[in-house]
Amino acid sequence: MIFADFKRETESGKQYAVYLFEGEESFFFGRGVSYLKSKFLTEENLNFASFSGDDVEGVIASISSLPFMSEKRITLVKEFYPDAKVISELKGFLENPPTDGMLIVLNAKKSEALKKFKSVAVIECDKLKPYEAAKWIKAKCAESGVKIGSAAELIAEYCLCDMLRIENETEKIIAMCDGGEITE
Repeated sequence: MIFADFKRETESGKQYAVYLFEGEESFFFGRGVSYLKSKFLTEENLNFASFSGDDVEGVIASISSLPFMSEKRITLVKEFYPDAKVISELKGFLENPPTDGMLIVLNAKKSEALKKFKSVAVIECDKLKPYEAAKWIKAKCAESGVKIGSAAELIAEYCLCDMLRIENETEKIIAMCDGGEITE
């Protein structure tokens, strides 16, 4: 699914045990993690743990822990490409996930081993096409009460559809126009 579908499903109440964010656009990684943390954690310091992909023991210990004063316990792992041995260790969690635990995986490359389980939501985080990035820019401007037309496409092209750059440039231009209109 794409990022917009992930947000729409989560807002409608659908939950997964594992959220697998894959792709080259790290902007969506950060947004996805922030969104899930804000939705499910009340005590982040007690219920959030982050690991690198090679710390399998830490990941397994974290997902086996219960949350404290929060709806869920979230475990984040970056660049996690499990082999058959690791999948067998995680099989209980993946096939019969607890309702109070969540695993978020952030991978630049594809991880086919995790996609085989129904408890895994795969969110594609590929670079946006120019028209998609322009749509995001227009929505951001509308939120701020700023008008923008075809200049949105120029910003997307200037930033090479890199969402981190687009976000920064859009915020700067919105601040500079002070509620007016952004033109080419």
